[in-house]
Amino acid sequence: MATIERIAAGLVAAPLPGLSPEISAPDEQRFFKVISSELTAEEELRIVTPDKIFKRQEEVLAVHWHPEFIPLELIARRLEFLFPDRKQELIIPTQHNILMEFNGYSGVEVDCYSSGFNRKVQLLVHFQSARVEEAGVFKNIFEHTFKYRSSQFFSFLQALTRSRADWLEEAARAT
Repeated sequence: MATIERIAAGLVAAPLPGLSPEISAPDEQRFFKVISSELTAEEELRIVTPDKIFKRQEEVLAVHWHPEFIPLELIARRLEFLFPDRKQELIIPTQHNILMEFNGYSGVEVDCYSSGFNRKVQLLVHFQSARVEEAGVFKNIFEHTFKYRSSQFFSFLQALTRSRADWLEEAARAT
């Protein structure tokens, strides 16, 4: 589910509370042009035709990579081109807080707090896709994390775009 769809569905905290709901058509067009993750035909061609081919590579391991907005079908085509003679592969996309599946394996990178390390840590979780159906609680955890992290992002944007002396003072005290 795309971020915009998550916002609309209420899965992400409302961006920048207090903004006027009056958004002009040109504002909306500029916004969607800036955030668009749609690829042009030229970009798609560059993705599926890399500069090098590794014909002698027989094994491919890719278990921590972020496809971001690149469709997995384009990534599959790129892999075919890059490693045409591969005999074994384990390829698992690992997006931040979004469970993704590729060729029977699923992965996600989950942000969480570790009291043992006294800081945020990132867990890389990979498993066979068939087990996803059994992972309801786990999926809820990273959906919650996605919502929490997006609310932090919107708070950060608000701090940059609105002068709030109390936030600035608190940040100054903490540093």
